Amino acid sequence: MLKLVFTDLDGTFVDTQKQVPERNARVLDLAAERGVQFVPCTGRNANGVLPDLANHPAVRYAICCNGALVVDLREDRVLRSAPMSNEQVLELYDRVRDLHVSFDVFINGKVYLERSRWEIPHEASGGDKAAEKFFTFLTSDEGLKLYQKQLGLIPSVKGFNATVDDHFKDAYDLYIKTGNVYLNSAHWSKGTTALRAETFTQLQQVALGSISPTQAAENLDSKLKTLS
Repeated sequence: MLKLVFTDLDGTFVDTQKQVPERNARVLDLAAERGVQFVPCTGRNANGVLPDLANHPAVRYAICCNGALVVDLREDRVLRSAPMSNEQVLELYDRVRDLHVSFDVFINGKVYLERSRWEIPHEASGGDKAAEKFFTFLTSDEGLKLYQKQLGLIPSVKGFNATVDDHFKDAYDLYIKTGNVYLNSAHWSKGTTALRAETFTQLQQVALGSISPTQAAENLDSKLKTLS
């Protein structure tokens, strides 16, 4: 039985920096391990799918151009396309050309946008004032509490005390809250998938009390050497 997972990219699976967050990268690895096909769905063209996704073993197919294009990324082959005729495009353009709206045109693998319409989405969102208002809220106590509740992550912001399970209170107070923590997984240049999986194995052992944090670090060092 073929198992598929479909997801939007920008603002959903991919962050605002157009990167795949660590947590989502683990989901991709897990999908590959369990034989689940992960299908990115995006308004981008096929060549706009991030290399980290396009080259991942869990990813083969992608739905692009807001559904108008289905491609096999591994074979660089179009499986289905729903192009519009020139007449249809011109008819639509005549209907919206005098409206204060923004739209893209996909032609031969490229995306085109009129220069005069570039700022329209920015204006509609409230521009810099809206962004400032959002970040002001996000860094407030209310915003940070909501961030932690919805994402299940622990914010590390000066002056903010997150709600943490008692089992992790010492670790939070001594390391996370003070910023005295080093995420070496962000700097691995090789064996990232294997080391990421090993990291969680070691963390589970620490949480169960089977090994100490020092032993976990030593085990990770040993794993890294086997990948040299």
